[in-house]
Amino acid sequence: MERGTLIVTVNGGNVAVPIEGATVKIFIRKQGAQQENLEQAEEKVKEGQFTLSFITNSDGRTNSVTIDTPDTELSLDENESEQPFSVADVYVEKEGFFGALFFGVQIFPRRESILPVNLEPFTQKLVDMGSVNTDFTAGYAFVYFIPVPEVGTPRGSNLTENAISESENGRFSPFIESEVFIPEFITVHLGNPSAPAEDVTVPFQDYIKNVASSEIYPTWPESAIRANIYAQISIALNRVYTEWYASRGFPFQITNSTAYDQAFVNGRNIYGNIERIVDEIFNTYIRRQGFEEPLFATYCDGRTSTCNGMTQWGSFDLANQGYTPISILKYYYGENIELVSTDNIRGIESTYGGTPLSIGMASEDIAEIQRQLNRIREDYPSIPFIVYTNGFFGSDTDAAVRRFQEVFNLVSDGIVGKATWYRISIVYVSVKRLGELTSEGQSTDFKYADVNTFLEIGSQGDDVATLQYLIEYISIFYRSVQPTSVDGIFGQQTVNALNSFQRTFGLPETGTTTPQTWMALFGVYEAILKVVFPVTAEQTFPGTLQQGDSGESVRLLQRYLNVIAQYYGDIPTLDEDGVFGSRTRNAIYEFQRLYLFEDTGVVDSLTWYRIVELYNYIVRQNTN
Repeated sequence: MERGTLIVTVNGGNVAVPIEGATVKIFIRKQGAQQENLEQAEEKVKEGQFTLSFITNSDGRTNSVTIDTPDTELSLDENESEQPFSVADVYVEKEGFFGALFFGVQIFPRRESILPVNLEPFTQKLVDMGSVNTDFTAGYAFVYFIPVPEVGTPRGSNLTENAISESENGRFSPFIESEVFIPEFITVHLGNPSAPAEDVTVPFQDYIKNVASSEIYPTWPESAIRANIYAQISIALNRVYTEWYASRGFPFQITNSTAYDQAFVNGRNIYGNIERIVDEIFNTYIRRQGFEEPLFATYCDGRTSTCNGMTQWGSFDLANQGYTPISILKYYYGENIELVSTDNIRGIESTYGGTPLSIGMASEDIAEIQRQLNRIREDYPSIPFIVYTNGFFGSDTDAAVRRFQEVFNLVSDGIVGKATWYRISIVYVSVKRLGELTSEGQSTDFKYADVNTFLEIGSQGDDVATLQYLIEYISIFYRSVQPTSVDGIFGQQTVNALNSFQRTFGLPETGTTTPQTWMALFGVYEAILKVVFPVTAEQTFPGTLQQGDSGESVRLLQRYLNVIAQYYGDIPTLDEDGVFGSRTRNAIYEFQRLYLFEDTGVVDSLTWYRIVELYNYIVRQNTN
């Protein structure tokens, strides 16, 4: 008997908002025991039949739980008949959010299992309307069953010839993208392409981590794991590059059917070593020499199914013989393949320069990382504050980097290499995106549309922008709602996003606005603001403030800045006299510079709500 560990991370809105104070209950099953049905699962929650209970910390994480597991050797033998991992069931709840039940969380020996949980804000109004798709009405609405693979079989089926892309067969689709890029998000259809099933939109890296954790065992040699992940990345990028499903009229980019694409289990746990590898190589893919498109790298388990591409147990055997990842791939796909990396990564603001950054160094890249870490710290308060964002990598930057790496399951070495750089960039964009949307929605510029306003494809204007804003904001908290651009033009992307919202909340999928759709949009939006970003009436944006203004709003602004200045040394303290003079303007300059705003010295809605958000955070920390 060996041991593995389990950590549960709880967020609202992907990685954007860690949920502190969530209750996490864990039931460790006896070896070989299986959950029988949903009714028994509900009964287990009601009766509190759980082995362990935890409360999440300020980073939304539980303590690491040590769990007895079978021996490692069971997962290294393809002919083994005993299950090579332990199984736990997890229940997560937090007031104001729908709870979530996870059945079948898998824990391997000597490996860290990570269960990422995204709670969705509880919207009682929609429950009362009967508009929430759920079998539960007591606030714990989401149930995930993680299927246990056949013993000795990392995957149960293989990619068929139907799945091979036209480009791989030498026929080029007219819908091929102009260049290969890493998408910020990928939308997965949870079934065969034509089957009626849910679509979920997830960050691309999270998709690959899920696939790798579903397809192979984390106890395998690293060379085998890397070879399989390269193939998984290439399959996903091939689907995106060739617009395989979009060109056929589908609103998704890939399926989780192993007959067409590759396994993706919505709500499953991932493994720490797989997460770290994906963070390092997520922008590297396979292609044939002389070709642009990523290879549709077919693979199968090699035990219960065979294929023309890589066999997973075969990659395991080759890794044990000393083969490197590229030599394993060439063994199966031919000598004319190569591994290629792209810096065209959507959703980030700067690319990795290629030189690892560490203590004692100085550069503008370091200044960028320092500013981003300080912004991330607002949502992940255990990350130490970096006093001077001057580009010198001192001990405070080293401490902040190490803690960030710990929170996000990276190797905690204090070095900003490729994996850490891109994880910082991705988390920063996530929290910044949410902050900007929150500020925009709460500003005086945001106006509720009349519920009778009818919008359809081809519509344009402010009401369309309002619709898009609401969907985009809600998509951060509900993975089954697809994001959309906020450009005031009702195109096909907005149709798909609106349909996904209507489907999520049990409304007719019209792809147009109806009074019921508008009411649902406003109800969900207001529920999110109430639970995640509560502000007092006093803190509502008073309108633009600038030098020369005076009054109670300016006095309130100065009070907030003085509290912030106690912890952020670059911001000067102010006389709370209600007069917006040069010293108040300079304080605003420093605040905007600290958070990568355009340093105008003018308090617009975004600056106001960022100040309010930071003030509320400091007050909460000092109160607890």
